[in-house]
Amino acid sequence: MHLLTTVCKLLTLNTTTMNHPIKQSLGLITIFGLLLFGCEPSSSKISQNIAEGNYEELYDYFLHAKDKSISVVGYGEPTLYENVTNALVFNPSDYSTKTIENLSKYDIDLALSITKTAIDSSYIIPEGLHHIIYTAFENQRVVAIGKKEVEQLIKSDPNFRPIIIEKILEITNSRLNISKISILANLGSIRLPRELLVKIENIPGEIASIKSQQNLDYQLTSNLESNKLHIEWELDNLGSNTDNKIAKAFVESSYMFEGYMVAFIGELSTSEYYEVRDLYSNLFLLQTTETRFTSKGFFKLRVLKSDAKIPMTLRDGGFKRDIPLISEVRKSTVTDYYNYKEKALELNNELTILERKISAQERKRKKSPEEYERLIQEKQEELQQYKQELKSWILNNITL
Repeated sequence: MHLLTTVCKLLTLNTTTMNHPIKQSLGLITIFGLLLFGCEPSSSKISQNIAEGNYEELYDYFLHAKDKSISVVGYGEPTLYENVTNALVFNPSDYSTKTIENLSKYDIDLALSITKTAIDSSYIIPEGLHHIIYTAFENQRVVAIGKKEVEQLIKSDPNFRPIIIEKILEITNSRLNISKISILANLGSIRLPRELLVKIENIPGEIASIKSQQNLDYQLTSNLESNKLHIEWELDNLGSNTDNKIAKAFVESSYMFEGYMVAFIGELSTSEYYEVRDLYSNLFLLQTTETRFTSKGFFKLRVLKSDAKIPMTLRDGGFKRDIPLISEVRKSTVTDYYNYKEKALELNNELTILERKISAQERKRKKSPEEYERLIQEKQEELQQYKQELKSWILNNITL
């Protein structure tokens, strides 16, 4: 009962009952107390009103209750305020509409309580409450009362359909999210063009398949090319090494001299000089740095021919002549040269094998890189085209 009604009744009490000055004072204090602080019915009185369907008094409590606390839905007993709200919402009277109008779409906790009551008691959701319940569902706040149960409630009530259609159109007009649209269509029992959806769902997999084949085609080739570059780098380093360059220059300009040591001429610094003849009796001056002859005789030695000619008096007649100079090539230089040649040969053989493998792999390729890129681009364009077709279909076939 409204507070002002109570006050009016007190003011119209029979004056015969209020003729004593003390009683009059107490009466006025009571009236002013009610006006200033209000009077709230007890929980037992509210429970009685719920049981008896006294919706006027319940609605008054709903509007003016001091304690509007909400329980943790699904984990505790409903509060008195929740019980009053549920009683008002689920009754076929104007108070149901008034109560719902006083609920905000952001009263998520209260909406959850109402939703749980609807599910538990198999009540029909009153008009105007659907937006609040859907907001709770959309914000993932329905776990405590069961997501599947709320989904079933939404699917079974046709009044949720306009809300779902509104959401689908909103998504379609902004950023087309196929997955979200499909979920919403399922909730609203809306039949989307299945063939078009299948095409849209399949294309990302087709693009992934093309890219996978592209990777398979080029992965081995890429590894082989990498190995080839490494070997070419090793060969380049080998050839540019200073010691190898010197050994190569000396040995490749030298030859094996076969002849006869005629006489020891002399010694200068770390070199010794000998008069020698080749197998054709041609005379040479031999400079050695490692070999020492102890007697005349035949020998074989790798030497470097020089353009220099040394004037010397020959022992066979005393005539002075310009004799060609040949120099011994050190054994260490020859060893370095053949080590270099052996390593270079090994690397070149590896390079040849790799080049053959690369050629064979390229012949196995199903498509060129340009063909793969073209295929991927075509699929991406196809996907955009199907998405545009779906958008047009939704805008033309789904209306509020």
